[in-house]
Amino acid sequence: MCGIFGWDFKPGKDVSYSRRLIIATVLAQSNERRGGDSWGVYIPDKGFKRGLDNAVCMPLTEMAKANTVMCHTRKATSGAKTKKNAHPFEIGDIIGAHNGIISNHDELNKKYSRDFDVDSMHLFAHLNEGKSFDDIRGYGAIEYIKNGERGRFHVEVA
Repeated sequence: MCGIFGWDFKPGKDVSYSRRLIIATVLAQSNERRGGDSWGVYIPDKGFKRGLDNAVCMPLTEMAKANTVMCHTRKATSGAKTKKNAHPFEIGDIIGAHNGIISNHDELNKKYSRDFDVDSMHLFAHLNEGKSFDDIRGYGAIEYIKNGERGRFHVEVA
């Protein structure tokens, strides 16, 4: 199963660079056990970084400089083990990562004329399109942010 982590330190809250670097390192190492196939990082104003190597190869020093960071370590359940399939995903105005499985992935691709390789992408497409999750069968936890809503991370567990 995948791992998701990150932080959203409010400006003015003094969390030193060295503390952030420790946090980033510990979380990356801890979440490597939950992934192993790929990793991804989203930092507002810096964009996305992805890799197929060990999660401790994440851009830890860059992460430590940021107030807001979203990270994911992937254990592939659908879709190839590629950088393109590493979370977080950007679908429309939604940037998000998922830890879990969407079991009706193929059905959703057909129903909505989508061609998603990764089952998790349906969650963020639904959010972007204002759809409920009523027709999604699966489980897990997600973290997401609406592009442009700085400091407004959302976390949901099902």
